[in-house]
Amino acid sequence: MMSRETKIFNVEGMSCMHCVKAVKDSVESLSGIGKVEVDLAGKKVVVEYEADKVNIQDIKDKIEDAGYEVVWEIAAIYITNKGENYIAIM
Repeated sequence: MMSRETKIFNVEGMSCMHCVKAVKDSVESLSGIGKVEVDLAGKKVVVEYEADKVNIQDIKDKIEDAGYEVVWEIAAIYITNKGENYIAIM
Protein backbone atom coordinates (compact mmCIF):
# COMPACT_ATOMS: atom_id res chain seq x y z
CA MET A 1 0.00 0.00 0.00
CA MET A 2 1.37 3.40 -1.00
CA SER A 3 0.32 6.68 0.61
CA ARG A 4 1.13 10.24 -0.29
CA GLU A 5 0.10 13.44 1.40
CA THR A 6 -1.33 16.61 -0.06
CA LYS A 7 -1.51 20.06 1.48
CA ILE A 8 -3.58 22.93 0.21
CA PHE A 9 -2.05 26.31 1.05
CA ASN A 10 -3.82 29.66 0.83
CA VAL A 11 -1.16 32.03 -0.48
CA GLU A 12 -1.38 35.82 -0.60
CA GLY A 13 0.52 38.06 -2.99
CA MET A 14 0.30 36.08 -6.24
CA SER A 15 -1.02 38.23 -9.09
CA CYS A 16 0.32 36.93 -12.42
CA MET A 17 1.70 33.93 -14.28
CA HIS A 18 5.22 34.91 -13.20
CA CYS A 19 4.05 34.40 -9.60
CA VAL A 20 2.66 30.97 -10.51
CA LYS A 21 5.98 29.95 -12.09
CA ALA A 22 8.01 31.32 -9.17
CA VAL A 23 5.99 29.33 -6.61
CA LYS A 24 6.00 26.12 -8.69
CA ASP A 25 9.72 26.29 -9.42
CA SER A 26 10.57 27.04 -5.79
CA VAL A 27 8.49 24.20 -4.31
CA GLU A 28 9.44 21.71 -7.04
CA SER A 29 13.12 22.23 -6.18
CA LEU A 30 12.56 20.22 -2.97
CA SER A 31 13.21 16.49 -2.97
CA GLY A 32 10.06 14.42 -2.42
CA ILE A 33 7.62 16.75 -4.21
CA GLY A 34 5.25 14.89 -6.51
CA LYS A 35 3.04 17.61 -7.96
CA VAL A 36 2.47 21.34 -7.48
CA GLU A 37 -0.68 23.05 -8.76
CA VAL A 38 -1.14 26.79 -8.40
CA ASP A 39 -4.64 28.33 -8.62
CA LEU A 40 -3.98 32.03 -9.15
CA ALA A 41 -7.62 33.14 -8.91
CA GLY A 42 -8.30 30.98 -5.86
CA LYS A 43 -5.01 31.95 -4.17
CA LYS A 44 -4.28 28.26 -3.57
CA VAL A 45 -1.22 26.09 -3.95
CA VAL A 46 -1.82 22.33 -3.86
CA VAL A 47 1.29 20.29 -3.11
CA GLU A 48 1.49 16.50 -3.30
CA TYR A 49 4.54 15.19 -1.48
CA GLU A 50 6.18 12.27 0.26
CA ALA A 51 6.12 13.04 3.99
CA ASP A 52 9.14 10.86 4.69
CA LYS A 53 11.25 12.97 2.30
CA VAL A 54 10.05 16.54 2.86
CA ASN A 55 8.27 18.34 5.68
CA ILE A 56 5.56 20.99 5.59
CA GLN A 57 7.73 23.74 7.03
CA ASP A 58 10.20 23.29 4.16
CA ILE A 59 7.35 23.70 1.65
CA LYS A 60 6.05 26.82 3.45
CA ASP A 61 9.57 28.25 3.56
CA LYS A 62 9.98 27.73 -0.20
CA ILE A 63 6.70 29.54 -0.91
CA GLU A 64 7.70 32.39 1.38
CA ASP A 65 11.26 32.49 -0.03
CA ALA A 66 9.65 33.06 -3.45
CA GLY A 67 8.06 36.22 -1.98
CA TYR A 68 4.55 35.11 -1.00
CA GLU A 69 2.70 34.69 2.30
CA VAL A 70 1.18 31.37 3.40
CA VAL A 71 -2.03 32.29 5.23
CA TRP A 72 -3.38 28.81 6.05
CA GLU A 73 -3.14 25.17 5.06
CA ILE A 74 -5.41 22.12 4.85
CA ALA A 75 -4.15 18.55 4.93
CA ALA A 76 -5.43 15.85 2.62
CA ILE A 77 -4.20 12.27 2.58
CA TYR A 78 -4.56 10.17 -0.55
CA ILE A 79 -4.26 6.42 -0.20
CA THR A 80 -4.09 4.00 -3.10
CA ASN A 81 -4.79 0.36 -2.32
CA LYS A 82 -5.15 -2.24 -5.06
CA GLY A 83 -6.06 0.40 -7.63
CA GLU A 84 -8.67 2.10 -5.44
CA ASN A 85 -8.08 5.73 -4.43
CA TYR A 86 -9.23 7.21 -1.14
CA ILE A 87 -8.95 10.73 0.30
CA ALA A 88 -9.22 12.10 3.82
CA ILE A 89 -9.37 15.87 4.44
CA MET A 90 -8.03 16.97 7.82
